[in-house]
Amino acid sequence: MAVALGFAGTHVITEDGHIVSFGTNNVGQLGSNTRNEVINDAGHSSQTVHSFVLQPELVFGGAEPAMIACGHEHCVCLTDDGAVWTWGGSKHSQTERIEPNNMQLAPVRLPKQTFGSSKVLMVACGQFFTMALTVAGEVWTCGKVDLGELGNGVFENQSLMSRINPQLFDNDHITIIAAGFDHAMALGGSGKHLWTWGENSYRCGLLGRTGTTDAEFAVPGRIADDTFQGLSVISMAGGDCTTLVVMNNGCVWGCGHNERGQLGLGEARDIQFLQRIGGEDMFGTGGVRMVSCERDCSIILSQRGQIWVCGHDFLAPLIVPDTHDFQNVGFICIVSGVEHTALVTEHGRLYTMGRGFAGALGHSRDDRFFAH
Repeated sequence: MAVALGFAGTHVITEDGHIVSFGTNNVGQLGSNTRNEVINDAGHSSQTVHSFVLQPELVFGGAEPAMIACGHEHCVCLTDDGAVWTWGGSKHSQTERIEPNNMQLAPVRLPKQTFGSSKVLMVACGQFFTMALTVAGEVWTCGKVDLGELGNGVFENQSLMSRINPQLFDNDHITIIAAGFDHAMALGGSGKHLWTWGENSYRCGLLGRTGTTDAEFAVPGRIADDTFQGLSVISMAGGDCTTLVVMNNGCVWGCGHNERGQLGLGEARDIQFLQRIGGEDMFGTGGVRMVSCERDCSIILSQRGQIWVCGHDFLAPLIVPDTHDFQNVGFICIVSGVEHTALVTEHGRLYTMGRGFAGALGHSRDDRFFAH
């Protein structure tokens, strides 16, 4: 992914291979080797609008960024040589480093031997944990684990990347990983096998499978084979307590917390197992391209390049209306943070909407319901 959002920050990989970041920088999220902090009128720690550009020839040893992911306050970058770089908050060892004052102000490369002899193919971040997928189809994790986020059955934070035992995936070759706030997903079996693990303390159904103990949810569990009626999963997204998946027929399915209509099912109640939300019947020709999740809402990108939203007490998906400076057409990518979302057009233009705390939207500190 060329765009990643944290709690109050946005990070974009540009065509020339630079990483442009803006938003909060209280623990080094911008990777600028500095931190910036101010006190707001209420006397609370806040952040002014900051931005920074990471140049690959100066930061990543000449390798170009291929993918970036963000947690609540840390960032992970995968470069085109298969290396992984981390920076930002390290209180829970989510950067795989223990730093003074729990902050890593500049990108640092993880040692080459971290993942054995295999290069990394993909990275993902939850709130306070990090995931990496290698070309060998193996999943590695580190960071906070009090809710089973790391998938290895332990409940103590891990300061070093650790491989999830492939036997926990029935030796499935994993091809895609994704993370919610405190849960994780992995896809294997040529899109037929969806695995989930992590937070399930509210028993709201975000993992989409049965279980009675925390130990059962602290290791990967496979969604029942007959759930998707023979269809294949092509992508996944996770929110605070929600899970969304996109199928190869353009349908989106979801489960989990739905008190504010995050799942777009027309009702406000938790959904224990993955349930079809809609496809071509709702979103037009081709159905859904991709999805993303904020804390209390979901963002849906249709194959027609239009943005839909549900949640914040809107119980069914609504198409985002055009405004004088926004035309809802031609979008190819959406990414969400805790309370804001970034939209990318086919021409490479970036729009943001949501909470503008600390300048996370890039143009002001004001909240924006509509994209700008």
